[in-house]
Amino acid sequence: MLSPNQLIHSVPAELLSVNSVRVKGSKLTELNKQGDQILPLHWENHRDSFTMARVLAAAAGAGLAVVGVPAAIGALGFTAAGITAGSIASWMMSAAAIANGGGVAAGSVVAFFQTVGAAGLSAAGSTVAAGIGGAAGAVVAACFF
Repeated sequence: MLSPNQLIHSVPAELLSVNSVRVKGSKLTELNKQGDQILPLHWENHRDSFTMARVLAAAAGAGLAVVGVPAAIGALGFTAAGITAGSIASWMMSAAAIANGGGVAAGSVVAFFQTVGAAGLSAAGSTVAAGIGGAAGAVVAACFF
C-alpha cells in the first residue's frame, strides 16, 4: 500500500487542479507546480506562523473577555443606576429575594453581578476574565491552526 506522500508524488502534475492538499498526520504536503515538480512541505516550515496565530487569538480572547463580561452583565440589566425593571436581572433579583426570605444575600450571584454592573470588574476580576478568555481563544485557534 502506498503512503499518502508516495500517492501524491505518483500523480502526474498535469492532472493536479488544486494548489494544495492537506494530508492527515504529522506532515502537510503542498503541491507546488514548478514545471512537473511536486515539493513536500513539512509542518516545521509553518510552525512560527501557526504559533503567532495562536498567540494573537489568545490575546484577542483575553481582551474580548475583559470588555465583554461587563457589557454582557450590563445587557442583562445590572447597571450603574441599579437593576433595570423588566430585565433578566430583575427576574433574578426577585427569585433570589423569594429564596432568601425577602432579601438578596450578600455574596450571591445577583449581588456579584450588580457590583460588576455598577463598578465594572476589579483588577482580580479582570485578571480572571482575561485568563479564561485567553485560554478560550487559544483553544479555538488550536482547532483552526
